[in-house]
Amino acid sequence: MTRTIPTNKAGRDAMDESLNAAAKVRRQLKAGPKPKTRKLPPLFEAVKRLCAEADRGRSLMQKYGLDADDIHLALIYRPADGVIGSRALPPPGNIGPYIMAFEQMGNVEFLGILWWQTTPDSRDKPDSTVTMWITEFADDRRAAIEMLVYRNALTSLPAPER
Repeated sequence: MTRTIPTNKAGRDAMDESLNAAAKVRRQLKAGPKPKTRKLPPLFEAVKRLCAEADRGRSLMQKYGLDADDIHLALIYRPADGVIGSRALPPPGNIGPYIMAFEQMGNVEFLGILWWQTTPDSRDKPDSTVTMWITEFADDRRAAIEMLVYRNALTSLPAPER
């Protein structure tokens, strides 16, 4: 069991007060234990985790009074040719074609989740900054580096459309 040191709690509370609602959501979504397995999940487990995280993200957005449609997720994958890609989670009810697209690719590794968060004031601005981060599925240094490079490449592109 860990002991909370009063000075740490005071500092954490001060930091929490300085964060806006969107930053608080990001902080909670990024928190938690890191993966301890080196094994990447199969398709259905990856999609299950993606959907569960989407529900959690939307719930947190609503909890902090933000629009749940401003949190977005995509499954990061590496097909047999080794070129990393991502595919955004479709709206509810359209998961069948999403899964079939991955099944048709054949041998694919699912590396993690790409998150991005838009703000109400950036929705209609194509050159606005979008905050992106990654949740890894496994403790795999090579995959982590590849996903970081992929995310950095995406952040240089214009904001994704809804």
